[in-house]
Amino acid sequence: MYFHPASPLISFRYPEGGQPETIQSGLVGVTLYSPRRDALFGLGTGQFQQEVTLETLLSLAFDAIFTNDLRQEVGQQLCAVQFPPPIPTATSVFTAAQYATSIVAIAVTVTYEQGTTISTDSNLVPTIYTTLVYNTFAGPIDQFPSLVEQAFFPILRQLTYWPFRSTEDPDDNGDDDGGDDGGGG
Repeated sequence: MYFHPASPLISFRYPEGGQPETIQSGLVGVTLYSPRRDALFGLGTGQFQQEVTLETLLSLAFDAIFTNDLRQEVGQQLCAVQFPPPIPTATSVFTAAQYATSIVAIAVTVTYEQGTTISTDSNLVPTIYTTLVYNTFAGPIDQFPSLVEQAFFPILRQLTYWPFRSTEDPDDNGDDDGGDDGGGG
């Protein structure tokens, strides 16, 4: 079981052998790596005291996942689809990219809000705050459907903020075997 030290909403059971790493940068989140580190699931949130375009956020995310996590070149984008955001002032996008035998998918919701910051000479300066909530998924193409079914979606169903979360007890999935089918950990 993973419990985020700063955000209890980021808590979930994960498949045996998974290696969760709490994100230590300006974001609040976690990346769960497969035992061979050839697949990952990530989620988190962050806020910047400046406007960061959605295109820049996606580019940074693809670069980090492909080069840092998967140790490959950045893949070619396969698709980008906007989906209904949870609030009217947000933008939500799902996009995926592929390089060689790996695929990376990202779902992100971004909002921009006007605000002010204090300059070095104590003046109020108008600014735009960027807030994001994201999920990342990556793995070998030939294993990706089973990763989605057996690891990624079972984790997402446990999270209280995910819209497709099951309202059933996580240990009671109706199959009378006394356990859950969402993987152990």
